[in-house]
Amino acid sequence: MTITGFSGMNTGTVGRAYNKNYEFSDVVSFSTSRHNLRMGYQFLRDWKYASNNFNASGAFTFSGQRSGHAIADFLLGVPVTLGIRNLAVSDTFANYNGLFVQDDFRVTQRLTFNLGLRWDGTEPYVDRRGYQPYFRPGATSTVYPRAPRGTLFPGDAGVPQSDGALNARPAD
Repeated sequence: MTITGFSGMNTGTVGRAYNKNYEFSDVVSFSTSRHNLRMGYQFLRDWKYASNNFNASGAFTFSGQRSGHAIADFLLGVPVTLGIRNLAVSDTFANYNGLFVQDDFRVTQRLTFNLGLRWDGTEPYVDRRGYQPYFRPGATSTVYPRAPRGTLFPGDAGVPQSDGALNARPAD
């Protein structure tokens, strides 16, 4: 709460956040007199959760614009601005896969070639509840009709269901 010319008050922000990671990796090695061959795989699921109730109880500004004095506006309960937000929740995950092959090839006692190949596959973060919005200018959502125009959600026509798969094309 802001009262022009005076110290403001704040209800504080309560929230929680955590990350969970699940990982599996393995490496296999094979050696001979001239080769040291290694192959490996890694899988990582990164979960991110956050909730925040910033401004859930309201953000009021009393400036004196209504009565001529900021304290009088406060005592009368007539703010010049008021903002209220709902609880914001983010519950997303992404998968990562990595593969590699490496060979240390000893050509001579003084010359060794280090050869290798690596592939990293990183998927985009996806909301576990399907709250991934899509944007189509001028369209109105049938799932959430009060959402801003142009914002669409899984369940609206032409918007794919959020299943964790990468969909790089725009919604039709």
